Amino acid sequence: MVISDTIAPSLAQPAGRVARKRQAIRARLLAAGFAQAGQKGLNGIVISDLTDAADCAKGAFYLHFESREAFIAELIDQALEPVGRALDAYGKTQPADVALTTGLRYSLMLAIENPLWGHFVAAVTQSADPLSQGFGRRIAADILRGREQGLFAFNDLGAAVAVAGGVFLAGVIGVASGSLVGSSPSEATRHALLALGVPASRAAALAVAPLPNLNFESHLVAPLRVTSEVK
Repeated sequence: MVISDTIAPSLAQPAGRVARKRQAIRARLLAAGFAQAGQKGLNGIVISDLTDAADCAKGAFYLHFESREAFIAELIDQALEPVGRALDAYGKTQPADVALTTGLRYSLMLAIENPLWGHFVAAVTQSADPLSQGFGRRIAADILRGREQGLFAFNDLGAAVAVAGGVFLAGVIGVASGSLVGSSPSEATRHALLALGVPASRAAALAVAPLPNLNFESHLVAPLRVTSEVK
């Protein structure tokens, strides 16, 4: 019998348990940060509060994240980017007005369905230049593409982006305050489309069209439950 054959399995199991434990601690830290940001904003995240909530030593935080800033960047990547990438993938197959409408309505309805996510998005949008964030860049890209496709008519690009971005920002802040409910995402999106020069009949139709059933993976937010999806 070779000695290494007898000890290899016993070494592999502890290593696996250690990896799973580390993954569990990391997940608890991110979940705690997700909740804290929604309650107190990104500037309200305190490392000692995170480790208390995650039931781990303060030093464990730095085993997973180089700094508080790196932790916040990871939070944003985990909570927002999966949604944004899924909307990107769908929007690339659609006219720009459909892509923009879907992005606005889906994100606002997801915030209503998952208030913790809505609170987190509101915290992110209020922490820096909101239109420099992922959702803001996507809104601007859809508007530019829509003008190239002849779907939007406006004279001032900055104003056009501000209008659509303002719908998104006001919407997620409204979710956080409890004022955005029911049909609000559709109606707010309809007004944004009208401001971009979309004919009233098309704006009305787009604002109530079935949403796609998007699939994405995130430990912090689940996809929107779509009851009647677009074909």
